[in-house]
Amino acid sequence: MMRSLLAAVLFGVAGTAESVVNLDSPTPDAPRYARETLDSRLTTADNLDGSLLYNVVDSGTNNDVQTVLGVGVPAGGRVFLRFQLDGGVLANGNNIRLTVNGSDAGILLSAGGGISDNYVVYIVDAPAGFADSATVLLELDALGISSSGPVSFSYSVYETLTAAIFEQISLYSNTLATYITTVEGASPDIEFRENTADVAAGFTAFTSASVGRTRANIGTLDFAENSASRSAATGNTVILTQVVNEAASEVVLEGDFSFGSWYLDDNEDCTSPDFDLNAAIQSGDGTSLTTGIESFGSKGFIHLCVEVDEEGPEIQPDEYRAFSAPVPANVFALFDPVRVDGSLGLINRNGTEVKIPSLTTFSEYQQRLTLVNYRDVAVPYSISFITEEGVTATALEQAEGVIGPQEKLVLNTGDIVSLEGGTRCAATLQARSQQGTLGLSTTQVNIADGSTDTVVYQ
Repeated sequence: MMRSLLAAVLFGVAGTAESVVNLDSPTPDAPRYARETLDSRLTTADNLDGSLLYNVVDSGTNNDVQTVLGVGVPAGGRVFLRFQLDGGVLANGNNIRLTVNGSDAGILLSAGGGISDNYVVYIVDAPAGFADSATVLLELDALGISSSGPVSFSYSVYETLTAAIFEQISLYSNTLATYITTVEGASPDIEFRENTADVAAGFTAFTSASVGRTRANIGTLDFAENSASRSAATGNTVILTQVVNEAASEVVLEGDFSFGSWYLDDNEDCTSPDFDLNAAIQSGDGTSLTTGIESFGSKGFIHLCVEVDEEGPEIQPDEYRAFSAPVPANVFALFDPVRVDGSLGLINRNGTEVKIPSLTTFSEYQQRLTLVNYRDVAVPYSISFITEEGVTATALEQAEGVIGPQEKLVLNTGDIVSLEGGTRCAATLQARSQQGTLGLSTTQVNIADGSTDTVVYQ
């Protein structure tokens, strides 16, 4: 059609062959428009209630609707066809046209079909008659659609013009509840990853689960266009720069960046650093950095990576998160682009961690922890506390320390933690030691009767 060529000239995009919306298909190729490309300036008022609908155009035939006539028409006969939109209207430049079996001969527009109308009625004369399987094609270009819900489409055949105009009993009808919809034109895809710093290397290298001993993919953020959506302005498949102003949009990454060399990579195995983040890290306090969204968008540097040195500082455990409120590509966009707010990944340490459900400082009990180091090297440990509501725990001097090689250490609970508002809490012991090389038990003595309760933790 001429309108396809015109669209290509106006927007500098060669239109590709588009499918019509076939009402008789079990899976009609119904167009989906990127809601971020709806323009608050390009509207058409609904004739029914005066509300504003937002204009969308096709890039060829993707708004056109095809079905079968549905009833046979004898030679010299006449039928009346009504096409109806719900949630949409005809917009300026709609170029509406009806053909039956590829021809518009004997077809006359009788009612509706104007700008802001949501219906059109055609008189169809059939000098030679039509079979019920005759192809009916309604060509449409520009429509005004609702921003809040899908546009439905219905087709009905009537015996009289009065019946068609007043929607009385039809001879045949066909309906598509979801003719045009709006969808997110672009969105973030986050792939959460987990890496572990290896205690055997003194936490200066990663375990074999990472992409390399000195290299890790912390997480993936891919901010990409929805390839199934179309631009409301062109009708073509939407591109990211029609949704997001990448040059003006930033991404904040949070986590511990105090170790290693950080960069973005387009390779999942982090072997080819594409965008260095160290300058961005140095401009902050080491707990966050700010970079452009285009790295995660059109440039495709979607993997957050770190490379460490086994002779360098320790890898710190932390969660890594990403935040962004992308700036719209069009200041008149009806909807803002989707925000980014999610966890990219986690770095753990694989030393010993033991959960202790109950510690007590109750005066009628005497409780102690026994730690045994079965290794030939010293093992640092630390104990953190979890309290009930209204109870405050203060870690005391022996809540962290070092257990010497082949040493047994006995700690009184009262030397580990001070509790206010209660006399009990839970605890977690962490030690820089491989599983099975540290022993832990708690012994609780009832001062009144001397009874003893011992719990050994694995």
